[in-house]
Parts: sequence; C-alpha cells; structure tokens
Amino acid sequence: MEGVDMNCLTETERDAILSVIRRNDQLQQAEQQRISKLQSEVKFIRLKGVIKPGQDAAKSCARCRTPFGWIFNKGTICPQCQHRICDTCRVSLEQPGKWVCVLCHKQMQLQAMTGDWFYSKFRKSKRHKRTNKVITGSEIVRTSIHRPNRPNRLSGCNTGECVADRRV
Repeated sequence: MEGVDMNCLTETERDAILSVIRRNDQLQQAEQQRISKLQSEVKFIRLKGVIKPGQDAAKSCARCRTPFGWIFNKGTICPQCQHRICDTCRVSLEQPGKWVCVLCHKQMQLQAMTGDWFYSKFRKSKRHKRTNKVITGSEIVRTSIHRPNRPNRLSGCNTGECVADRRV
C-alpha cells in the first residue's frame, strides 16, 4: 500500500489528523450499524412474505400474507417487483401517486445508504495487492503516520522542502 510522506508534520499536526481519522472510524461504525439494522429488516420482510403450505399466493399480499378482499384491499401490483401488495404494505414516494412495496422501499434505502446505486458501475476500486481488501484514504494516512520517522526529516515533503523546520 502506498503511503503519504508525513515526516514533515509536527506531533500536534499528527495528533490532529489521527483525531479526525478516529472520528471518521466512529462515524463509519455507526453507519455500518444502521446498514446492518436495515439489512435485517429486509430479511425479516422477506421471511414474513414466504408462502405457507396451502396458501394461494395470488389471493394474499406478497409481503404480509394478509388475504385480499373482494371489494376493498384487492391488492395492487408493485411497479418495482411486480408482486401483488395490500394497502398497508405500500410506501408512497415523493412523487404524487407513485409508490412501491415496503420491501422495495427498504432495498432502495439500503442501496442509498451503502452507495450501491452509485458504485455498482464502478466495482473496480483501489484494493490491496495481497489481501484484495479495499483501501480507504484514512487507512493510507493512518499507516503513514504510524511509520517511524526517517532520520533525514528535511528530505522534502511532497513539494521538495519540508515545512517542519518552521523557525523563521
């Protein structure tokens, strides 16, 4: 993994960067917990909609398995997944008159949270050569900061001159 030359930073600057990276890790962990919760909700909705023996799929909601009525709550086809859904398992979208079933809505939320809607086209991300793990910017900076200082601290930063010698 390539590193960033951090030899020209003071201890205070390194500590500030590490503090930002720690905060980023906390935020990513909280986001991962929200994603896990949403994934379990999607799984629960799928399990809830499984057809039981002797049950006619065409006569009950694909999400909650509530039987459809003759006049009211006859079920409507979800425009996303094409399953017949009852009125209570519909989620209205921002556009007037548009809706999807609760499962499709949760899946859309999950895609939005994880960024899959965007990254599905860009699956070739920067990965470590040996572990094939995705490398994030904060990991590169963290490993660069934890490297021991080189003996020659004045051997340039990225621009050629080190700012560590700030005595003016």
